[in-house]
Amino acid sequence: MILIVAGNPDLAGIWARHLERQKETVTSVGTAQEAVDFLRDNIVKVIVLDLMLDRAGAFSVADYASYRQPFSRIVFVT
Repeated sequence: MILIVAGNPDLAGIWARHLERQKETVTSVGTAQEAVDFLRDNIVKVIVLDLMLDRAGAFSVADYASYRQPFSRIVFVT
């Protein structure tokens, strides 16, 4: 499972379609809170995380992910 966290849904869609063509299961969310809620209930192997989330949201997601799912890989994008 790959989680995409991006405020721009068009860009998230491009990334999601590319990853789905690689036979990956992808979920996209648009806010830091949605990402934390998703990580609370699901195991992900990769998080594609937009650094431009509002009010340092990307760092809060990364902190939570490193605590909750330390084996998940985080890929920061802008």
